Amino acid sequence: MNASVRTLCHVSLAALALSASIARPLAAAPLPRQVGQFTTTTVAHVGVRLFDPRHPKIRPNATLGSAVDFANGGHQVSYGYVRSIAQSLRGDPVRVCLVQVYRGCQRTVVPSLLYRTTNQRTHKSWTLWDAGHLCG
Repeated sequence: MNASVRTLCHVSLAALALSASIARPLAAAPLPRQVGQFTTTTVAHVGVRLFDPRHPKIRPNATLGSAVDFANGGHQVSYGYVRSIAQSLRGDPVRVCLVQVYRGCQRTVVPSLLYRTTNQRTHKSWTLWDAGHLCG
């Protein structure tokens, strides 16, 4: 990630704290599609990489990985345990910034998107792809 994108995706802790203190719910704006763009949404679900609806309350762990879903339909996933995701709660406001588009896939495959997400309640961030595998 180059310095200009990193700068665009970072927000001062004071600004994050101010926006997190707003009592009204955040609108579920669509996910960014251009590198450097961001949106603010909320956490809809925190769980494991391979979600099983029979066990919806399983938290991220080293064996099953980590996953997070957002109110705007966004999703991030990791094979490993991501502490910042595990510390997130449903309803937490988050800032999601597109930092990279992987275009090394076949033309018919939707490109994989790398997002940097900052939880505005915990002030913790993580950078993950929108899918467990590049190219779908």
